[in-house]
Amino acid sequence: MRLLLLLVLFAGCRAGFYSWQVAPPNSAPKIKIALNAVDANASGVARPVLQQIGRVQIFDVAPIVRDRLATECTNESCQLAIACQWSTQHGATYYARASVAATAGAYVLDVYDVNGCKRVPALSQELGGQAQPAHAEPEGQPPGQTPPVPEQPTIGKNGIEGAPGDGYYALFRGNKYLGEVHVRDAGSPDEKVRAMHYGTKPMVGDLLDPRGIRRFVDVALSAGAAWAFSEPMLGLGAHLRFYSFEGGLQVGFTGELLFHDDDFVGVFTGEVGYGWPIAPGLILSGNLGAGTVTTHYYRPELEFPLGGRGSQLTPLVRLQTFFVGSYYATLDVGVILTDDADKLDLPAAQIPFLRLSLGADVRSSASEKNSHARRAAAARATTPTSAR
Repeated sequence: MRLLLLLVLFAGCRAGFYSWQVAPPNSAPKIKIALNAVDANASGVARPVLQQIGRVQIFDVAPIVRDRLATECTNESCQLAIACQWSTQHGATYYARASVAATAGAYVLDVYDVNGCKRVPALSQELGGQAQPAHAEPEGQPPGQTPPVPEQPTIGKNGIEGAPGDGYYALFRGNKYLGEVHVRDAGSPDEKVRAMHYGTKPMVGDLLDPRGIRRFVDVALSAGAAWAFSEPMLGLGAHLRFYSFEGGLQVGFTGELLFHDDDFVGVFTGEVGYGWPIAPGLILSGNLGAGTVTTHYYRPELEFPLGGRGSQLTPLVRLQTFFVGSYYATLDVGVILTDDADKLDLPAAQIPFLRLSLGADVRSSASEKNSHARRAAAARATTPTSAR
């Protein structure tokens, strides 16, 4: 009896669902900002700019703190240490300092993350022009209203504008879906936007739709071939797998049956593993399976069948792909190990195998409709009244 490389081809589908880890638009908690404006003019121009960040709550730094900054400090480091400490004690995420420059009435807005008191370039502004009177309405806005808050986070030149925070986002250019990204350290100098689909390249102006970590249920049927019992054998099988966009823990079940006339080899495996993202759209995992091997075959010279059932371990390496389109591929390379080779009448205790999966991704149409609705609402909110 000979049993060589086992080749299996799966064709199936993969359904993704989201576990929300960031709040959807309009339900994210407000970001608290402590504002230190040197005069009423600075406050008047700084507040509308800060409100463009998203859902924010702005409160003024207490007068006693401003007095401390003027009397106790002789350098900027001292002022920032006192201001950030006070802002932290009052629940603020950011400390903002606004002043009107002497030249041409221009204003300068510096925003600091109170955790470490580091300046956030993406939120800071250095703009020219005449400063507006305190609490004056920006030009073109109806009385009593502030500029519309963009509902849709956008990738700007200096970072993400209007993002609720770290998390997972679907990326859109216009109304075209471009995949998903993972945002880390949002609003800080170390902000990172990592593409999670192969071929996804975020650009300035792209819109971000808050999602969550995407998890998958992967179901497939298989057709395969092998050389066993000195004859070619065909195979059928199925697998069920659960895993995440970010790698991490994976769980799966696989059953495969190779047959020729009355001869067959059956392999059933339950597996666990752990995956690591190695590039956009690529996850490499190490998995270990355990289960059973069953062999059954006849020989003309014998009056009874040979074979039996034994246990097996299946260590394997898996490469998973995530493309923007509605398809995916998975490659497994491993070996089936058994101590019951004699009982199973196998020529060796190791059976190497190669397994390729090709399938279609299924995305939620309801989720995409909601995304389009939110993007349309954001576009309307940022369109001037005169242009409608």
